[in-house]
Amino acid sequence: MSNNKRCSKCDQIKLVTEFYSASRCHCKECERKEARWRMARPENVIGTALRDAHKTAVKFGVEDTLTLDELRYLFALSGGRCAYTGKFMTKPSVDHYVPLSRGGANAFWNVLIVDWSVNKQKHDTDPSDWLWQRQEVEREQDFIRLLATRRGVSIAEMAGYLAEFQAAYNDERIRRLLPEWVVKYKGKEAVS
Repeated sequence: MSNNKRCSKCDQIKLVTEFYSASRCHCKECERKEARWRMARPENVIGTALRDAHKTAVKFGVEDTLTLDELRYLFALSGGRCAYTGKFMTKPSVDHYVPLSRGGANAFWNVLIVDWSVNKQKHDTDPSDWLWQRQEVEREQDFIRLLATRRGVSIAEMAGYLAEFQAAYNDERIRRLLPEWVVKYKGKEAVS
């Protein structure tokens, strides 16, 4: 039995060990190139982003109503530009304005299409804080307007929702960081 085999993709003769199995007609290198090409196609990027968002929503137990059609629409609307920077994206990804880890919804109104590197920098930081750190506070009003439009509520209602969300998050953060202080403070407040 021969230890060599011809790859039908690159037409090179290679060792059988350079194939995933003797029955495969393409070598490992050609199969890997094909897989990278398939994964880079827009439909696969969007589908993968949706699956990842669904998994994360389940993990945090938050609202999960985002559909594939909505995500396709958002990718098309982005025009290949990052929602935060306005620059063309090298690798698009899904960002939740109100992070899922902080109780935000995996829903149409809460999703922005951003460059992967920007999403990684922001991580689960509060959007207001992150924009403030980048000295782009004026952009926050644009995002609130956008989210309100998508959610079908007024800008004031959306700003109120985000303020409530932030207050609840800050309260929880204080409880975790300073549990003894919270007990003492709450006790004094009740007496006053």
